[in-house]
Amino acid sequence: EVDRSKCTLCGECSRFCQFNAIFVTKDKWLLFPELCKGCTACIKLCPENALVEGKKEIGIISDNEKGFLEGRLKLKEPIAVPLIKKTKEKAAAEYSGYDIIIHDSPPGTTCPTIAAMKNNDYIILVAEPTPFGFNDFVITYEVLNNLGMKFGVVVNKDGIGDNELEGFCVKNNVPILTKIPHENFIAEDYSKGDAIVLKNNDFKKYFLEAFENIAEY
Repeated sequence: EVDRSKCTLCGECSRFCQFNAIFVTKDKWLLFPELCKGCTACIKLCPENALVEGKKEIGIISDNEKGFLEGRLKLKEPIAVPLIKKTKEKAAAEYSGYDIIIHDSPPGTTCPTIAAMKNNDYIILVAEPTPFGFNDFVITYEVLNNLGMKFGVVVNKDGIGDNELEGFCVKNNVPILTKIPHENFIAEDYSKGDAIVLKNNDFKKYFLEAFENIAEY
C-alpha cells in the first residue's frame, strides 16, 4: 500500500520490482496485487518511506489432524510467500520449547522454497537418483551454495536410476545423510498420510542415520 501524501512518484520501487507488480507514471502509482511476490523490497528501497505492507487473507494456518502446523493457501491465490513467513513465525512461537523444528518446503528453487528455507540452520535435500531428479538437485545445489547454507542429501528411492547423483555428491563434498530404498508400500502408506516409521520398524534406521549425520554439523 502507498501513502500518497509521502509518495513523490520517483519510480524507484517500480524500477526495482522484478515482477512488474508496480507501475509509476508522472501522476499515478499503480499496484498489480496478482503479480506481487511479497518480498517487501520495494518497501525497504522507497526513499520516502511511502510504502507499507498491506493486509489480505490469502490462506489459513492451523494444526491439522496429523499433529502438524499447516499453512494452507486459498484456492486461486498465486502468492504463497507471506503465508509461509507467518506459518514459520507461528511455529517458532508455538514450538519454542522444542530443540528441533522442521519446515517442510515446496520442491524446486522458487520464491516459496527460498522463503521456507530462509534462516534455517540446516537444509535437507531429498533427491531421486534419476536424470530428472539429478537435474533438479543440481539447480537447488547451486542456489544453496550461493546462499551459503549448510545442507545434506537424502537419496530417496535408492536402487532406481543411476549413480550420477551419488557421484556428484562425493565429488563436491555434499554429505549423503541416508539412502532410503525404493519400495512400493512406502508410496501406498504415504498416499494415506501415514508415516512410514510408524508402520515399519525396519525403516527407522534410515531416519536415525540421517538425524545422527545432521547432528554432526
